[in-house]
Amino acid sequence: QLNEEGVKNLAHAADRLWNCILQKDIVGLGQAMTASFEAQCRLFPLMSNDHARACLEPFCTEVMGYKISGAGGGGYWVVVSEVKKEEFISIQIRRS
Repeated sequence: QLNEEGVKNLAHAADRLWNCILQKDIVGLGQAMTASFEAQCRLFPLMSNDHARACLEPFCTEVMGYKISGAGGGGYWVVVSEVKKEEFISIQIRRS
């Protein structure tokens, strides 16, 4: 379902996400990550499904944002959260 408006929305969300990373704005990062994911789903409706969203549902109130990783979806949920949960795997980004 590619269209100009959808592509612009995705590009805007991606720019916002990148700027939040540079500014170390965790709240904005979460919001932009979710906006990016939702924009992708509007363009590519099969990127997510009810089962995938049901897996995230128990944690929705504890995360600031989310998206499915992997090319074309079907990967893992990546979430932005300051809450540590046993079900989460923490990642750390290191710069050289």
